[in-house]
Amino acid sequence: MSKTIRVLVVDDSRYMRYVLTEMFNSQPDMEVVGAAQDGLEALEMVKRENPDVISLDIEMPRMNGLAFLEKLMPECPIPVVMFSAYTKKGSKHTLKALELGAVDFVPKPLGRIALTLANVRSELIEKIRTAASISRWKLKRNIEVQSSSSGDAQPCSPQPDKSSPVDVGRELKRIIVIGCSTGGPNALVKVLSNIPADLQAGFIVVQHMPAGFTRELAERLDRLSKLTVKEAQEGDRVRTGLVLVAPGDYHLQVGRLGVIHLFKGPMVCGVRPSANITMESVARVFKNRSMAVVLTGMGEDGVQGAGYIKDTGGSTIAEHESTCIVYGMPAALIQTGKADMILPLDDIPAAIVTSVDKGDE
Repeated sequence: MSKTIRVLVVDDSRYMRYVLTEMFNSQPDMEVVGAAQDGLEALEMVKRENPDVISLDIEMPRMNGLAFLEKLMPECPIPVVMFSAYTKKGSKHTLKALELGAVDFVPKPLGRIALTLANVRSELIEKIRTAASISRWKLKRNIEVQSSSSGDAQPCSPQPDKSSPVDVGRELKRIIVIGCSTGGPNALVKVLSNIPADLQAGFIVVQHMPAGFTRELAERLDRLSKLTVKEAQEGDRVRTGLVLVAPGDYHLQVGRLGVIHLFKGPMVCGVRPSANITMESVARVFKNRSMAVVLTGMGEDGVQGAGYIKDTGGSTIAEHESTCIVYGMPAALIQTGKADMILPLDDIPAAIVTSVDKGDE
């Protein structure tokens, strides 16, 4: 018999607390053990109930969601799924919440749609279940690593924008596609902040996020990396020292000469953007100069695409289980036998650099 997931709901709205409580209690494997109106009340409930997962709002009286995370995570790491408003301000706060230790988020619907939550119900329930499976030890370790990295990392001056057309084939030794989902934003900081600006490689990041959040992610990565990081736009071109982040709700393909094409096709592996689509397009154009890096995340996106890269002579890296917040995507790649390297997160940047440096041998 499976263990019942004990959920704590934290939300400013009494109505939302009621709806979420009914939603989670309707699941045979979930039980709501408390519903708090703000962070202060939630801290007391955590001590009393020791929940498995917390559903957390951001805007609340007395103690908001960010202040709650700052207090909770160093003392008692518990998997937290953010459930907050879908706004520009909300996207900034959500990225900050992930930095502070939240494992995932679901944008809260606005207006009348909030009366039913029908369009996010399955997603929220799935992410609560995934969060409940995360080891508290691993979460604590990830928070400690992030805390030390954030303290050391200083915003870097962006590289000049090389907007003039270039011969991509002559400039790049490698084009590297990084695919990730749950736990990805913090993993990306760890990888990209340790890549030198003059590495002869271009990067594409496919992080599973909805529209409205990937630009904030790109801006954060740009501040913490020596590389230039931006949300990809139609017609952009892959260049040395540039990281293009696939925009939420758009698939990204790389065409001839490294030109970016964005489109809203059907979801692949239940997501859009899909790392599979980007990796497959890169394999077709760059063949043995391509690399796939599959980081933490649930599901199997990136597995088929990394296989294409491997089959066309490129190389592949899967994150080791020991550092994955969710060991889904990397595990699926490893099971296919097409992961050239299986590495903990700390070792991935050096492996990328070594691969690029050997590219002309």
